[in-house]
Amino acid sequence: MLKYQIFVSSTYEDLKPERDQVIKAVLEMGHIPVGMEMFSAGDEQQWDVIKKQIDQSDYYVVLIAHRYGSMDGSISYTEKEYDYALSRGLPALGFILDESAEWPEKWKENNNDIRKRLDAFRSKVSNKMVSFWKNADDIYGKCGIALMKAFSSHPREGWVRASSIANTTEMIEEITRLSRENGKLRTDLDQIKATRIASESEKINEIIDALRLNERRIYLWSHTDNNWGELTNTNLLRIFEAVAPDLLDEASDKTALPGKAYFGAISR
Repeated sequence: MLKYQIFVSSTYEDLKPERDQVIKAVLEMGHIPVGMEMFSAGDEQQWDVIKKQIDQSDYYVVLIAHRYGSMDGSISYTEKEYDYALSRGLPALGFILDESAEWPEKWKENNNDIRKRLDAFRSKVSNKMVSFWKNADDIYGKCGIALMKAFSSHPREGWVRASSIANTTEMIEEITRLSRENGKLRTDLDQIKATRIASESEKINEIIDALRLNERRIYLWSHTDNNWGELTNTNLLRIFEAVAPDLLDEASDKTALPGKAYFGAISR
C-alpha cells in the first residue's frame, strides 16, 4: 500500500487536542504524520530540520486558531512553514477555526500588530484548499475527508516498503544495465557529433581554399571618383565576402546590385 507522509503544522500549546485528532486521522488512514513535536533537539538548526521534513513530505496540513505563534524575525514559524511548503509544490490543506466557535481567551492574541499578521495569514491560507472547524472532533472528520480528496486530485509519490516491490534484485540489475547502456549511447552520440562537426569544418575549409585560389581580374568602383578604376587582381573569396551579406535573406538582383557593381565586370 502506498503511504503518504503528511506534515502537520500549527501553533502548539493552544492546539494540542486538535493536532492529536489530525494525527489520529492520518494514522487511521494508514499514512505517516510528521510534526516538529516528534523530533528531539539536536545539533541541526531548527529551521533546517523543518525544511528537511517538509521536503520529504507529500502533503502539508496547517491548523489555525487565534494564535500567530512563535516568530522567526517578522514571520511566525507556522507561516514560514506554509510558505516553504508551497514553494516546494506540496498540496497544502488549511483548517481554520470558525469565527463563531468558542475559544479560551488565554489562547487569543492580545497584541494588535500580531493580530493583523494573523489575519493576513488566515486570508493567505483561505486562498487555497481550506476547511473551517469548531472543535477537535469536528476537525477529525473534516481532515480525513479533505485528505482523501487531495489524494485523489493531487496524487503524490508516497512511500512503499522495499520488500513490496516485486523482483527487486532483477529490477536493480535492469536499471544498472540500462544506465550503462544509456551512458554508452551518450558517448557514441557525442563522438558522432564531433565527427560530423569536424567533417563539416573540413568541407568548409576546402571551399574557402578553392575560392581563394580561384583568381580573377576585375574592375573596382571608386566612390571618390564616381567611376570605374583599373583592372585589379582578386579572387572569388573576396567577391563572395562582399555579396554574402545579401545572400543571408532572399534577395533580388536589384537588391544585390550594389555588391555586384562594387566589383564591376569580372574578367577571366
